[in-house]
Amino acid sequence: MEIELINNRAGARLHGLDLSKPIAATVFQQIYETYLEYANIVITRQKHITPTDYVQFCSRFGEIVPGVPSTSYHNKYSESDISRDDAPNYTLPDHPEIFVISNIEKNGKPTGLSKAGLYWHSDLYYTDNPSKVTFLLAKEIPAYGGDTLILNTYELFAAMPGALKKRVKGMKIRHSWTKGWSYLFPNRAPLSLEEQSSTPDVEHPLVGRHPETGRSFLFP
Repeated sequence: MEIELINNRAGARLHGLDLSKPIAATVFQQIYETYLEYANIVITRQKHITPTDYVQFCSRFGEIVPGVPSTSYHNKYSESDISRDDAPNYTLPDHPEIFVISNIEKNGKPTGLSKAGLYWHSDLYYTDNPSKVTFLLAKEIPAYGGDTLILNTYELFAAMPGALKKRVKGMKIRHSWTKGWSYLFPNRAPLSLEEQSSTPDVEHPLVGRHPETGRSFLFP
């Protein structure tokens, strides 16, 4: 495995791995330690792996949360997004752990959620227990546009002036999925009462501390 740092210390690229083959415990430990050090890792040349390969690798980081809990009910999406009968949860057939994002249509119907993650965020930030890790597997990408941007919030906090660090360290930030819904997704149907009650407002420290590394980071 070869490690290449990404510009501005946003993360690291890992070369020389094949996730379709068994990964030895020692090699996985290297992968995991690189993730802990650089926050974001990009494992190159994995387009050939199967959904099962993908799920098996991801599960080594911890329990997989399938779909989008509490907000994966179809009725929050407009009919222009997708038909309830065709793909109610936007998951890959036989693989509920894999959430499909795509702007490709077949027979006039989307094959996945076409508008997702179009703003800076940490996944499940609006829940009591945000995601430990988010995995993305690009199967087909456009020649331009459609970029996935990543940010190392360890580095973001470290770059802040000392006075500002002291000012924000004790602060908490309130995350409201209900209040933010119409702003983030103005063209989608409003959240139902059930969805609103299942995703109450939560508060998280603006500056978090990683439970394994002890390093401080800015929580977006």
